[in-house]
Amino acid sequence: MTSGKDLRFEHIQKLSLPLSLIKGVGPKRAALLSLKGLNTVLDLLYFTPIRYEDRSNLTPIRCVENGSSCLVTGTVVE
Repeated sequence: MTSGKDLRFEHIQKLSLPLSLIKGVGPKRAALLSLKGLNTVLDLLYFTPIRYEDRSNLTPIRCVENGSSCLVTGTVVE
């Protein structure tokens, strides 16, 4: 029977596993994450983005204000 202390140690060891062992993270994605200094699961847990960009709300182009940050959509004609 394993003690609670042993289980905690096992969980802590898993934090040092490389990101490439996470489902959906292949060699290419792991290389891109490594460029940001993200190599282990622990690195990923402590990573905080610089800012959050809400890309769910589209703003009509006619409503865009000068100097504001927003998401628009359009079609290039020429």
